[in-house]
Parts: sequence; C-alpha cells; structure tokens
Amino acid sequence: MATQTYDLISSTTLSSAVQTVTLNSIPSSYRDLVLVMTAAATGTSYYGIYLNNNSSSVYDVVSVESNGSAQAANAYTSTRIYPSYSYNGVNTTPHLSIWQFLDYSRTDKHKIVLQRGNTGSLHLNMLAAKYASTSAISRIDIECGSQNWAAGSTFYLYGIEA
Repeated sequence: MATQTYDLISSTTLSSAVQTVTLNSIPSSYRDLVLVMTAAATGTSYYGIYLNNNSSSVYDVVSVESNGSAQAANAYTSTRIYPSYSYNGVNTTPHLSIWQFLDYSRTDKHKIVLQRGNTGSLHLNMLAAKYASTSAISRIDIECGSQNWAAGSTFYLYGIEA
C-alpha cells in the first residue's frame, strides 16, 4: 500500500475577528482534502461549513455529540454542515476540529464529509455528511454563526495523494 502524502494547500491565521473564513481556489489534483482548524469564537456560538458557496439544503448529516452533561444524536438535512447541532459547539476556548472531504474532486458522485472535534469541557462531536452534488469541491466556507472567529484562530487545508 502506498504511503499517503499530505501537501499543505493553504494556511490561514486570523489577525482579526471575522465571521466567515473562505478557502477557495482549491486545486483538483488530490484524492482527498483534510481541514485542520484550531479556532476560538468571540463568544459562545454554533458554526457550520458549506461548500462551493452552496447554501441550499444539499447537506445530509448524521452526528453524535456531548456537552459534558448530556448527549445527542441527530440526523438532518440542512443548508450547512453543523457539527454542533444540539449544543453550541464553540466559545472563547480554542476548538480543535478535523474535517475530511473524500473524493472531493470527483464529478461522478456525491461527496462524503467526516468530522471530529472538541472544545475540552464544552463539547465533543463526530459527524458524517453527504454533500449532494457532483461538482468538485473548489471552495470551503467556515461560518461562525452568531459570533466571529477570534484573532489567532488557524485553518490548515491539506491535499492527500494516495
């Protein structure tokens, strides 16, 4: 089996607070994408991701999550992929989240998205989602809901060659 190679496509460190981080001009030359974000919000909020600037109801999601005292499992169709569907998932404590976009450049099938993340004592979550589009993913928007992403938050996008 070949060793996978992770190539850094883009690196973003916020110098000021913004509501949405956009990663665009994503090349189609890799098999999969991995987004690693360590981000804090300016206050307690949910957050969501949408692809190719598509905010219509094309995301089918199954998620499990816990806020430390309660657990939830959800299945939903939405305009965003929300890893914190039942509980606010980010606050002023840095949130580590790893996203995988499988076969993102294929144009003959829908895309699968996997995510896992945590904010220490606030929230732990995992999800699997389907992006119901055959378009290659060339843009990822990471929206911080009712707050902003705090300065110092980082977003690294890697391309994976098989």
